[in-house]
Amino acid sequence: MDNIYLIDALNVTGGLLAIVLYAVDVLEKEPAIDPKELVEKIQTMVPKSRLAFVPGSLEFLKAGGRVSNMAYLGGALLKIKPALN
Repeated sequence: MDNIYLIDALNVTGGLLAIVLYAVDVLEKEPAIDPKELVEKIQTMVPKSRLAFVPGSLEFLKAGGRVSNMAYLGGALLKIKPALN
């Protein structure tokens, strides 16, 4: 178990993918890197990784309880879409 390291990426989907791709890039450039050093480099990227998106509609946010009925109605009428991160 000495060669297993846990890293909390504080992200899912796209944010996590960016961190994984960074780790792959580091490993390709430095194949003999010490695992602890690799973990440290990855952990420096965690606070810099964020995922943001604009939903196509508010339907799923309303269905999931993320927006109220009033916010849904107002957003739909005014064609306002929130940027989520």
